[in-house]
Amino acid sequence: MSIESFPVFRLYVRPDGDDRASGESDAPLASLMGARDRLRQLRREGCLPAPCEVIFEDGHYAMTEPVEFSPEDSGRIVFRAKTPGKAVFDGSEVVTGWELCEVNGVSAWRVRLTGFHAERRFCRTLWANGRMCRRARFPKFDPTTKEGREKVFRVAEQRPMADHNPLKHNDYLFKPDPADPIRDWASLYDAEVVVLHYWTDERLTQPRLRSDGWIESSRCSTFCYREDWKTDRARYYIDNLFEALTDPGEWYFHSEEETLYYIPAEGESPENTEIRIPVLRSFIRLQGVPYNRDKRMGDIHGTRLVEGLSFEGLVFQRSDWRHVNPRMLFHDAIPEPERPLAANVQAAMHVPGAVDCFCASNCALIDCTVREVGSYAVDIREGCRGIRVASCTFDRLGAGGVKVHGAELDEAGWARTGHCTVTDCLISNAGLIFHSGIGVMLGSTFENIVANNRIEDLFYSGISVGWSWGYKETITRDNEILFNRIRNIGQGLLSDMGAIYCLGVQPGTRIKGNHINDVRICSYGGWGVYLDEGSSGIVVEENLVYGTERPPFFLHFGRENIVRNNILMARECGCVGVGRSEGHVGVNLYQNILITGNGLLYSRRPGNEISAIVHGLSNLVWSPEGNPIHCPGDSEDGEESLSLEELQGKGVECSSLCADPGLTRFSWERLDELDWTLPPGSPAARLGFQNVDWNACGPRPVDRRDPLESPLTRLGGGL
Repeated sequence: MSIESFPVFRLYVRPDGDDRASGESDAPLASLMGARDRLRQLRREGCLPAPCEVIFEDGHYAMTEPVEFSPEDSGRIVFRAKTPGKAVFDGSEVVTGWELCEVNGVSAWRVRLTGFHAERRFCRTLWANGRMCRRARFPKFDPTTKEGREKVFRVAEQRPMADHNPLKHNDYLFKPDPADPIRDWASLYDAEVVVLHYWTDERLTQPRLRSDGWIESSRCSTFCYREDWKTDRARYYIDNLFEALTDPGEWYFHSEEETLYYIPAEGESPENTEIRIPVLRSFIRLQGVPYNRDKRMGDIHGTRLVEGLSFEGLVFQRSDWRHVNPRMLFHDAIPEPERPLAANVQAAMHVPGAVDCFCASNCALIDCTVREVGSYAVDIREGCRGIRVASCTFDRLGAGGVKVHGAELDEAGWARTGHCTVTDCLISNAGLIFHSGIGVMLGSTFENIVANNRIEDLFYSGISVGWSWGYKETITRDNEILFNRIRNIGQGLLSDMGAIYCLGVQPGTRIKGNHINDVRICSYGGWGVYLDEGSSGIVVEENLVYGTERPPFFLHFGRENIVRNNILMARECGCVGVGRSEGHVGVNLYQNILITGNGLLYSRRPGNEISAIVHGLSNLVWSPEGNPIHCPGDSEDGEESLSLEELQGKGVECSSLCADPGLTRFSWERLDELDWTLPPGSPAARLGFQNVDWNACGPRPVDRRDPLESPLTRLGGGL
């Protein structure tokens, strides 16, 4: 939002200011809330011109409650840092008054916390000298290291399933392995059992170990207690257990006694260690008033929006989290549970945002930082249009980066959400608490752009688009996923994911120009671009994908999808994976470069014919090791193999060639260093393949970050 060409009214804010002051340069205010209230006062007095800037001087701004903006705060107003990144809004407070004690045989500190703020009834996060510390866990699970991810228990037994579909079996009971040292600890009721399986993590609250050896929870698991579609049992760890408080840097909060315990790291003392705990869960709330909620007579539209606010160059850090009740997603796979669910069915969709937008329009978060929060960084919810998130840094997140989700076609019209942009952002180290958080999540929403972002170090999908299984008509359409750099996804913790994941019918959605590598899973799945159930009308073009544990492109089932001008590379699996054949073409695959290490071109689900799903044409196929190009045959067991020529005889890969594309200094071990430009005369160019500059993926240089004003600019000749 640029207001440089207009006369600007300015207010000033400084950490040592006074919220009773005028806000002029020589009488600054002290807080974001004080600035909001001063603007309200000026508006009531008829003294607030437009546009307006609120300038925050460098410094540390302690926040004790979120600042809510309502429709009355709308206007052309920019809240910006005088120096980008130097105005820091902190949602934590320092804990003092420690006394020495002994806990579980080791030296510790403790302090009684009194007078809890309403949002901080439970303390779930702690920092020591700026370091985010781990709650007491059993075993010592840590998602940030390979060794820590392996420290889990396994469910030993679950109750019989009434239905053989594991997605139709939710339960609040499971039996731990008798060989595991699980006890009826005094603090177990305050702990949470975190179950890791399929593509989700579930937090079973208020667990208790019954006399028959089963663990019972106040919540139901969303799915059965299996790891995957086979018989392997789910993993789990116990979070916030006092009896597990044993190692330096760990902490525990006793909610009934309101007492905080901390085991110091080497060299730490109460005098040289700053311990901080959060006092809020969100920083900014844009809260419009939905349709007829305030019952104004004669208002035929009835929705009042928060409009025109922009936040620029600000830092928001340190907030807590809580376990809210996930909403049911009503479709035929999930039965009504006996108790509240322990997790949403996917993507930690129930987790809110540190910056929350509801019934808001044409607002922006630009060049801001959100870090060390217990939730999503930004949640763009029902009734939002034209929200812009640009050039931001989101790091060390409890869930994911940005979530955009509104009403479906058969829900209230006022609640539909679309026309939002997420561009030139860095999203990293997400899913630290809710492990299934996603970098950028587009649920039921339309005509959005997610472009030029760098997304890395997550435990689930990097970008997800769509929120409806199967072929139901949905509001999701015309979303653009462009030129993103996505890497180190999954990290071996969960399964069934994609660096870019799509779901359901969404005509006009385009996945273009993205650079993807390193997708690692626990049990199954792990694709680069993953078109899941019912994905239809999607164009996948000009993407570079390598380093995935499963095929770089996978279609579960869908129709009328186009995959063209991509480089898809797989060293130990097929370049293209397909699932269910349904009597129609699921994907048209042409003018791609398919590089296979072992010669396997396609992989498929048993009993499904590749020729019934794929229409392949004019692709360049190459095995650097010279292995024969082949794919599974049509037999049920898949043991027979088809050569490229035999596949062409079935009408697949007609006019495709097996040849070296001419990539300079090709090496499986050094793909990150490869120049992907094809030389003149490459056989791929003769088939119609066009060179793409994948080194330009991710955030653009600052002087080239032009705002993408309309998600539909492509209709007028491209971005």
